[in-house]
Amino acid sequence: MMKKGLQAAFTVNLYLVQVFVVLTYIFMPKPITTDYQIPVIAYILVALLLLSVVLAVCNIVCAIKNDKRMASGQAAAFRSVLGFKLALIPFFIIHFVMWLIFALGSFNPFMMFLWILIPIGIGYAYIALLVTSAYAITGIIALGRQGVITKRQAPLHIVLQLIFVLDVIDGIYLARLIKRRQIS
Repeated sequence: MMKKGLQAAFTVNLYLVQVFVVLTYIFMPKPITTDYQIPVIAYILVALLLLSVVLAVCNIVCAIKNDKRMASGQAAAFRSVLGFKLALIPFFIIHFVMWLIFALGSFNPFMMFLWILIPIGIGYAYIALLVTSAYAITGIIALGRQGVITKRQAPLHIVLQLIFVLDVIDGIYLARLIKRRQIS
């Protein structure tokens, strides 16, 4: 089965990053002077960002290793993946709102250089999507091997797992499909 501790650590870390982004913004000194000091909170934010990348890689590796074990306990595994995806919905909503506010605030001609950071925000959200989708994709591959879904359906489900919002809808569909077929 999946390493629930890794998933929980990744989820908590993602939410902590959001908290520290806001705290860094609040406590960042507004005027830049010669004695400009970066607050300690900004360093903690950078450490949390790096930790989230490490946890993402660990989760993806764990998902790939679980490919062979995914066939047993299929229903429970998909419920767990779905729970993981659902737990991150508030993260994605908050993340989108934060970056939307950031983007709107950077319409100031003197702040246009901040648009360079927007792809970083999008990439960070996509890394979170890839982590949850890695577990689902290994499950989809196992479903294809078992004949629960056809070899033609498997690539479609894999692509759906790589698209925001559709990954959750597809996860719910697959969980219901497994439940109807009484695979466990």
